[in-house]
Amino acid sequence: MNKINYLQFTAVGGDAKIGLSAATSPDVQYSFDEKNWIVWDYKEITIPNGSTVYLKGNNPKGFSKGIFQSNRFRMQGKIEAHGNIMSLIFGEKCDANPTIPNSCCFESLFQGCISLLTAPEMPATTLTKGCYQFMYGWCCSLSVAPELPAKDLQRECYKGMFYGCTSLVKAPSLPALNLADCCYSYMFKDCESLVEASELPATNLAECCYISMFEGCVSLVMAPKLPASDLQPECYKRMFFGCKKLEYVYALFEDQFHQLSTRSWLSGVRRKGLFVKAPRANWSDRGTSGIPKGWKVRTSLKFHRLPDGTYG
Repeated sequence: MNKINYLQFTAVGGDAKIGLSAATSPDVQYSFDEKNWIVWDYKEITIPNGSTVYLKGNNPKGFSKGIFQSNRFRMQGKIEAHGNIMSLIFGEKCDANPTIPNSCCFESLFQGCISLLTAPEMPATTLTKGCYQFMYGWCCSLSVAPELPAKDLQRECYKGMFYGCTSLVKAPSLPALNLADCCYSYMFKDCESLVEASELPATNLAECCYISMFEGCVSLVMAPKLPASDLQPECYKRMFFGCKKLEYVYALFEDQFHQLSTRSWLSGVRRKGLFVKAPRANWSDRGTSGIPKGWKVRTSLKFHRLPDGTYG
């Protein structure tokens, strides 16, 4: 019999506590041995140092019900999360159900859990509107993001997901090719330690899809390659606003559409850098909504940033 991959919290470096601010009274049970389960009344559970508490629930219509009806964990002490987040929805059947059942299902679930060190597994491949928005907002000790395997996105599904995660160094892989309005908006805003951005393979964009995605990422030097040839309204607006170390952008859009698509997208970046354009690009706007003044421009795809910091 395969072991069930329940959501689990482990206390590290001392005792820890978890609680739940329950707006919708979801069904949640906990156990310290995966055999004896107790219905949780949402009051604080003490986890001794080195011990693990397991959680499951039967909430097939969703864990939270909407943006103003979100259930949120409270945490004290350093905690590592592991296991499958879907056990809060489908209990023992969590590994067989990769579908999130409702909008805003996990909205703000860990928001403000400043002592959360690692995130649980998030294997869902079918998402819903706002399902993960602000899920880890201001989790300032979170240094590793979970894998996000979904390839078809929904409106605002990742909105603000890691907003203010100041210890996050590397963004997770984002393999989605089918985007939706505002899907990645504010996703990594103010992630001040982020040095490696996600690859963004989608070539068909959506309105506001990347708005403020990396705004305030003050450690980011290189932007991810942007392969789309056509833009949508506000798709890149403020995307790299305030990224004061950013010095390299590789963007292949051919028509700027209008400056609303890229408004202030490179405001506050380094004074000197390199911008690689598409060979057939028909725009040349300079400034914070185009190519920063002082940056070199290359239209041949052979030019790129070399490891020694020069360009070739």
